[in-house]
Amino acid sequence: MPNYALADLTEKTSLVKTDLMHVRTVGNIDQKITTDNLFIASREVLSKSSDYVITDADFRPIILMTTGAVDKTTTLPTLADNIGSIIKLIKIDNGVGKAILDGEGAETINGSATWEITEQWGSVEVIAIAAGWVVLSQLGNALNTLKGFIKIALTNYTGVGKPAIVAGGIVEINGIIYKNTIEVAISGATINTTWYDILLTPSGSTFTASFIARGTGVWSDSKQGLYSGNNRVIACAYRNTSDADWINKNTLIVINRTCKIKMEIGDWNMDIDLYTTVAHGFTLSTIRSISVLIRGDTGVNIFRSFNCFDVQSAEILSQYIEIDATDVTLIRDTDGALDGNAFDSTSFNRGFITLEYEV
Repeated sequence: MPNYALADLTEKTSLVKTDLMHVRTVGNIDQKITTDNLFIASREVLSKSSDYVITDADFRPIILMTTGAVDKTTTLPTLADNIGSIIKLIKIDNGVGKAILDGEGAETINGSATWEITEQWGSVEVIAIAAGWVVLSQLGNALNTLKGFIKIALTNYTGVGKPAIVAGGIVEINGIIYKNTIEVAISGATINTTWYDILLTPSGSTFTASFIARGTGVWSDSKQGLYSGNNRVIACAYRNTSDADWINKNTLIVINRTCKIKMEIGDWNMDIDLYTTVAHGFTLSTIRSISVLIRGDTGVNIFRSFNCFDVQSAEILSQYIEIDATDVTLIRDTDGALDGNAFDSTSFNRGFITLEYEV
């Protein structure tokens, strides 16, 4: 492509788009480009869905690449012929294929042979200088900081009704942010006495939700979340034995690969019954810690930590917590502080178990 000195443009000049980017200044300049002698063209936008080699005829192109399931490579033009040129590549779909920007031959981008975009709407914009192609801006690291992001709440959190996803939720799935502007019902789940995970499946700009078997979600380091295929597990709930009440509703927030949930103890007359069991729904080897808070009959004035030392009497107790493959068993101390009429009422939740497990 030819270079045009500013002095060559003193009269009205018609330049095609391939020439416009190569206008240069020379010598001692006392002239300026005006709309009388130059038509300013906009950038060229090219939609591609296969490998593409940018040509010298492409004017400061913005490449909109659809990758689908296969990596697609966009090759930059010869560096020496395009000093000052600015080129942008955007991956516009959510396919698993990468949008790859590649220098011609051994030419580099920020010193590297290629630049990869993995997220939908990720982009990179480069400029040609003598030393190579240099990145001016990128969008992708910003999306990476949102990996694992979740702001989801469940309805009926303190009640026994079937949960739904509260309107206004935001969640990242496979590098894309999804929102629900209305409440989303959760489909599936028919069996009582069962823990369920809650799975979100992308649907346009929002998502659908369904109950799946507990433990279906597998942790992904690259995605920073619990996934079943390309869908994300974001919560769990337990469906009770006798009346199909929904309890123990939890949004699964993972920090350092550790997740914390709360479980209701349920009905327990501690004055009569030595122990009670609560199903936990986890793989035993993943459980890392557990704590228990006991609720007195008033539900207001008495909350006791279920441990082996009674603060009031300063006595070591024989009560303990036992965990096996399916249940948490709470065994109280005989004649201890919890063995009495302050803890003998029934038909309400006796307290809470907080359990931490590794994903």
